[in-house]
Amino acid sequence: MDGELSLHLYNTIKFLHILLAMIWVGGGITIQVFAIRAMKAGPEHTQHFAETVHWVGNRVFMPASGILFLLGLCAETTLPLADAARAHEMVEGGHVGGKVVLVVENG
Repeated sequence: MDGELSLHLYNTIKFLHILLAMIWVGGGITIQVFAIRAMKAGPEHTQHFAETVHWVGNRVFMPASGILFLLGLCAETTLPLADAARAHEMVEGGHVGGKVVLVVENG
């Protein structure tokens, strides 16, 4: 693969990875805020909130977290050839494994 094309592909994957991480984490924080509001509003609001969270979880958070994980793996494997030493250091230093453990523990 051409070095410039490889760099462009890596940057695109990294951008999408960060975007999905923001959706995943930001959405989780937003849900927590809305959960507190729904609990204060009463049982009828809590029921509707739970149904909405179920819908959003299945259609936004689950796909986002799966794609996020796959894009993270792709980003680590599509580093430009000129940066191969950095990729090796990241894997050897536990950078890649640490992300997987963090996702599994919080997932």
